[in-house]
Amino acid sequence: MIIRKKPININLPDEQLTLLLNLSLRHKQTDTSPCFEEAGSTPDDSTLLLDRFLWFDIETTGLSARHCPLYLIGCVRREKEGFVRYQFMTQCPEDEADVLSAFLDLCDDADCLVHFNGDTFDVPYVRERCRFHGLRDIPGSLIGLDLLKMIRPWRRLLGLSGCRQKDLERYLGLFREDKYDGGELIQIYYSYEQLHRDDLYDLLILHNGDDMDGMMELCKLLAVPLFFDGRYTLKEMELARYQNDLPGELILSVQPAERLTLPRLISVLFSGCALRAEENLLTLRLPIYQGTLKYFYPNYRDYYYLPEEDYAIHKSVGEFVDKEHRKKATAATCYTKKTGLFLSQPSVIYTPALYETYKGKTVFFSYEDDCFSDPDKFNDFLHGIIAIAKSGKG
Repeated sequence: MIIRKKPININLPDEQLTLLLNLSLRHKQTDTSPCFEEAGSTPDDSTLLLDRFLWFDIETTGLSARHCPLYLIGCVRREKEGFVRYQFMTQCPEDEADVLSAFLDLCDDADCLVHFNGDTFDVPYVRERCRFHGLRDIPGSLIGLDLLKMIRPWRRLLGLSGCRQKDLERYLGLFREDKYDGGELIQIYYSYEQLHRDDLYDLLILHNGDDMDGMMELCKLLAVPLFFDGRYTLKEMELARYQNDLPGELILSVQPAERLTLPRLISVLFSGCALRAEENLLTLRLPIYQGTLKYFYPNYRDYYYLPEEDYAIHKSVGEFVDKEHRKKATAATCYTKKTGLFLSQPSVIYTPALYETYKGKTVFFSYEDDCFSDPDKFNDFLHGIIAIAKSGKG
């Protein structure tokens, strides 16, 4: 077995990385990784120090853990002198058990395993290879944090068509020296096993090293789900007008409760709205509707519709209206009208809920200077709008 140890630099302050990792663990709530069946409780409000995290990535000779040995495990952990990358590599198939044992020894000093798609591939692969060699399992108390699972739901908001590690690295402006993918390296490893040439060794070590370094940088993207899923505080609200002095849009500026900084600008247009998120500020531009909308009463059988006035009144009052000027209300005519300024909402959060027509799909509420005074409703409103932007369907 070959052991390679190298100090590395991470372009992220320790304080910010610690915050991102610990908030991400709490964000998971009860979603413990299925790879750790014996894992106990999910993370509480305690904070794990950086030296309790272990990043890792594996290189294998195929996709079947039962039949294809792994040949390299790369790890990064925080030590006194800074971040250190370990790479344990086999020189022959008989070395695999030693590589696995070296990795398990590092796991003993960790509380959380960080990986990219490790829940699906790396962790179950390692566990199967440990069973094959009769070795102990990955400690069941370890918490798993899969970067891919955290980031992938937000790829449309980030404007990404794919969510491979290399896609995310390019999004962050990272460029790797390695030019191969894992599948292409299998034959290179088999050649190394036979020839033990330094140039082949260097290619294998470089690929895994770039994977590990890139994974560390991808931790910056943990800010994205934390930023958009967290609570917000309203910092500024402005009603912008068109040139003819008609209300045009409402501009909301909000900040997350946590001290989070996005790694790059996010700007999206959707459903007539505009979202811009930069550093620690989110700005939303929402269209204002000016006109007359309808509130539909739920129990139309209890109402009369007055065609001349074009609204419905309760039967207890309608009994005093001449029969020639009233009709039994239907679901489509059982409404009262309101004129003013309105905002659309993603679901019925603010009441009364107003519509243009009975079967109208867009639900509105009245815009008032204090309409966002309830912080819980305001956050529900924001998260509903963000969900539309996140879906990419707007």
